[in-house]
Amino acid sequence: MNLVVKKISKEEHIDFLKNQSEYSFLQTPAWAQVKPEWDSFSIGFFDESNLIGTGLILSRVIPKLNYALWYLPEGPVINTGFINQVVEWVTALKDYAKNNRVFAVKFGPRIIENTYEKDQIKTAIENGVKSFNQIASHPNQVIAELQQIGCRQANQAAGFGDFQPRYVFIKDIANKTADDLLQEFNQEWRRNIKKSQSALVEVRVAEFKDLPIFHKLYKETAVRDGFRPRPLSYFEKMYTSLNNELSELRIYLASVNEEFHAATIWVRVKNRVWYSYGASSTNGRDFRPSNAIQWKMIQDARDAGAEIYDFRGISDSLDETNPLFGLLRFKLGTGGKVIKYVGEWDLVLNSFVYRIFKFLMNRRSK
Repeated sequence: MNLVVKKISKEEHIDFLKNQSEYSFLQTPAWAQVKPEWDSFSIGFFDESNLIGTGLILSRVIPKLNYALWYLPEGPVINTGFINQVVEWVTALKDYAKNNRVFAVKFGPRIIENTYEKDQIKTAIENGVKSFNQIASHPNQVIAELQQIGCRQANQAAGFGDFQPRYVFIKDIANKTADDLLQEFNQEWRRNIKKSQSALVEVRVAEFKDLPIFHKLYKETAVRDGFRPRPLSYFEKMYTSLNNELSELRIYLASVNEEFHAATIWVRVKNRVWYSYGASSTNGRDFRPSNAIQWKMIQDARDAGAEIYDFRGISDSLDETNPLFGLLRFKLGTGGKVIKYVGEWDLVLNSFVYRIFKFLMNRRSK
């Protein structure tokens, strides 16, 4: 096999994705509209005349140096039969990037390194295991091959990567009744769902005009949890861009007596739904609106034909004293499992510019 990468049209990109069983919404052409601060274009991986993969590239030129960083969030999307042949498709990507004054390519293929089942995780926590890395796992040949061809792991030390999470929590929901799903929840989750029903929490799918309600709760969450919130315009772009022929985005709101206490964003592509963003108020927690809104989203995901409900990222820590452990505890209560991907990688083409870039990024984060 001798793969070649070429630029392709948006239409060619969309047609290829339509025939794929699964891919991230971050690898659809529409995602570029959410990221206007990046230049963007689509590429194809060709085995002779056969298109076997695509990638949405977000490109940013470093001022004064005139070198670009390319980023493929949760991509590229490669046919199942070729995705593990990383030497071939990374080499083709490298050859293409070299001719376009690129100093580094960051990519994150959706290749699973390990899977951790619910009972396995609970046993590890009970035994005092502090990290997923301490649980018995199976080495992935893909990681060894990526290292051999000179790629650098971008997020090896943390559960959350520089851009996209390496550890995600998912729940299988295909063909399950409400009773089936409830039986998989732990007692605390079932109790909290009943509390929300007793409190008459109303969960509904909202409209574009309701985004300011979501954003108000989101900003409150940002202050409480200590992160920098995105502007309302970002979520407006998400809503208008991701409701298209490849994906669907919904806003969910949970209220009691018309006072809003929780809000979320739900995104569906093919057989997977992502819990993409969540927000809640401190007031009204006793009504358990977060449990109510998740319960509604999970059932709606199943009814929309999804087989997997993706809760997105968690930390790699199993330490109950870690501030991020509560996120795992909340998600673990639904009876799902943890997937560890091979993570994001940096393909460095100009070491000097790459070092300058890393220095500037580290200084900005301080």
